[in-house]
Amino acid sequence: MLLESIILTVSGGIIGFLIGWGLSSLISFFIPYHIHAIVTFGNFLLAFGVSSTVGIIFGLLPATQASKRNLIDILR
Repeated sequence: MLLESIILTVSGGIIGFLIGWGLSSLISFFIPYHIHAIVTFGNFLLAFGVSSTVGIIFGLLPATQASKRNLIDILR
């Protein structure tokens, strides 16, 4: 469960960042006065870090609850 949440979080974070970067570039192309959206490595780390932290926390909660349950009871 935890590995699945980490994979989904990382891929979702990267895809979301790329979509946001593309949209901001597209919007800044159509804005007058040549206002440009600048995406730095720090912005990427912040977005990726928040996404990863939320995904890992909400992936740990079900994993710890499932590990505390008795396997025999789950299979019945």
